[in-house]
Amino acid sequence: MKKILTIFVVILPFFAFSQAKYYQDSKGKILNENEYFQKKQVELENIQNKSGKSYDAVYEDLNLKSSSQDSIIYTYRLVFGPKEMIVKFKKEKEKQEKLKNTRFVIRRYFDFLKSEDKKKLDLSKPTFIYFWVPESDETTTHIALNELQETYGDKVNFVSVTFATREQVKEYLRTHKFNFIHIVDQKGSITKELELVNYPTYFILDKDQKIKFIKNGDIPSEKTNEALYKTAMKQLGDTIAELL
Repeated sequence: MKKILTIFVVILPFFAFSQAKYYQDSKGKILNENEYFQKKQVELENIQNKSGKSYDAVYEDLNLKSSSQDSIIYTYRLVFGPKEMIVKFKKEKEKQEKLKNTRFVIRRYFDFLKSEDKKKLDLSKPTFIYFWVPESDETTTHIALNELQETYGDKVNFVSVTFATREQVKEYLRTHKFNFIHIVDQKGSITKELELVNYPTYFILDKDQKIKFIKNGDIPSEKTNEALYKTAMKQLGDTIAELL
C-alpha cells in the first residue's frame, strides 16, 4: 500500500518593510523564501531516495494564521507522494473542508462495535475519531494518542476506525497498547463513504456530533522530534479543551 508522507511545519512572522515570508521549521530554524524552496527540493529528493521516484509531487497544505502590513503568517504541512495520490489528497482535503460542521452520526456504525463497547460510548460527550491502518510506523502516534486518552478519557469518547480485519487488529493490540474503542470496518464502508486516502486521519466531534476538526499525519515520538510532537499534541489538546 502506497502511503503519503506528511511533514508538519509552522510558518512564523519575520518583520520587514513589505509582507515578507519567512519559514520556521520544526527545529526552530528560520528560512527565507529561497532557502525554504531549496529545502523543499531537498526533502523531495530525500523522499525519492527512500521511497522511489514515484514520489514525484508535493502538496502544501496552507492555513492562514494572521496577516499584517509587514507579514503573512501561515501554518502548513508538506505532503509528498505519487502525483495521482497527491491529486486524490487534494480532493480529499476539499471534501474534508465541506465536512466541517456537518454531523458524523457515529450511532450509524454501532453494528461494527462489540456490545460491551457500545455501552462505553456516551454520545453527550465530544468524540475523538482516529482512522488508521495497523502498521508498525504508527506506533509513536498511538503512544501520543494514549496520552491524550489518559488526560481526557473521562470527558471524551476515543474511537478508532480501521478497515483491517478483526484478526489483524487483535494481533496488533496483543503487542501494542492502544486504549481506544475500536470499530473494525473490514469492508472499508466508512472510509469509502468519507473518501479517505491519507492515513492516519483525525476527526474531533463536538457534543452534537458535528465535525469541528480534521487533521492528517503521524505524530512523532517526543524523543525523535520534541518540537513537532509538542506542536501536534498542543493542537489536539487545545481543540478538545475548547469543546468541553
